[in-house]
Amino acid sequence: MRPTLPVTASDLLKIQNLSKNFVGLKALSDVSFEVYEREILGVIGPNGAGKTTLFNLLTGVYPVSSGDMFLQNIHLNGLPGFRIASYGMGRTFQNIRLFKEMSVVENILVAFGTRVSLWDAWFHTEKFWAEETQFLKEAKELLSLFGLSEHAFKRSNDLPYGLQRKLEIARAIALRPKLLLLDEPAAGLNTTESEQLLTLVKRLPLEFNCALIVIEHDMQFINKICDRIVVLNHGEIIAQGNPCEIRKNPLVIEAYLGKHHDVDNAMTKSDE
Repeated sequence: MRPTLPVTASDLLKIQNLSKNFVGLKALSDVSFEVYEREILGVIGPNGAGKTTLFNLLTGVYPVSSGDMFLQNIHLNGLPGFRIASYGMGRTFQNIRLFKEMSVVENILVAFGTRVSLWDAWFHTEKFWAEETQFLKEAKELLSLFGLSEHAFKRSNDLPYGLQRKLEIARAIALRPKLLLLDEPAAGLNTTESEQLLTLVKRLPLEFNCALIVIEHDMQFINKICDRIVVLNHGEIIAQGNPCEIRKNPLVIEAYLGKHHDVDNAMTKSDE
């Protein structure tokens, strides 16, 4: 019998005492926190802190060693990744994973899937074409929001790196997730691209009624975008709070740079 965990109306994700052990290594230890509806939560920490391991547990890539994960009272432990995605969990990766030979708009369309029967799809019935028309309309709206309209029919692999980042997020949003995990979305972007992405990502919770968890090494990006921040070090949470509280937390400062430094200047990288 699976455990049940009561959640409030605003609780979207609950993590309780989550741990992950590899052979001879404890990657995460007793991690607990919540994510609320339409919230942007940052997850930061030095190299090897366990940030990407956390995402891999949430999305079913790794099995949980101990602890529990709940998405609106759905117990996620042991579920395969495709099932977790179907319950409303979306994700991007550190390394961009687009369908490189497909066009930009095809990368969006593939995320929609299909709701018509195999018969309708096979024989291209009226239902099939009605769905195709609706999906194309929604795809074009997403591309417009992400500033990708003029690139709709280019191969995704031919886009500049910054636009590929945007496309990957747009494709994840096309799944209409309740919770979107962004793994270093600003990595490799120049200052202008990063600012454009920041403005875009801040709109997502209200535009699409979703919450975000963001792993990012750019502390300026994190400070500007996040409502709250969770700080990991050696697989454990050492601090939680709003950006102002985190910047002044002595444990966070020491974890990044040692004593007598300001965490605003810290530029961490991913843990994997």
